[in-house]
Amino acid sequence: VAAVRESAYYEANCAKIAETRDNFAKALKERGWRLTDSKANFVLAKPPEIEARALLEALKARGILVRYLGGALGEYLRITIGTPEQMEALLAAIDEIYRANG
Repeated sequence: VAAVRESAYYEANCAKIAETRDNFAKALKERGWRLTDSKANFVLAKPPEIEARALLEALKARGILVRYLGGALGEYLRITIGTPEQMEALLAAIDEIYRANG
């Protein structure tokens, strides 16, 4: 009941998440990633040149957790949208990993 009464808060929060998701998706695409269309609080993203599982492990070593689904989606990572600051930290880690792998 409380959530229904706070629809303005809910809608504003959804709008913030969507904006962060769209900005993050754009940044990944600029780095050559392939993404599926998303209207959710996550993206499915295929990294270029590095296997998804290897990138998952490199991010995990830096304390950043993303999800590897395997199977038919084995080339993709499922990345939940966090705060803009968290997404910037993820992008910085991705850039660092790519620089290290030349």
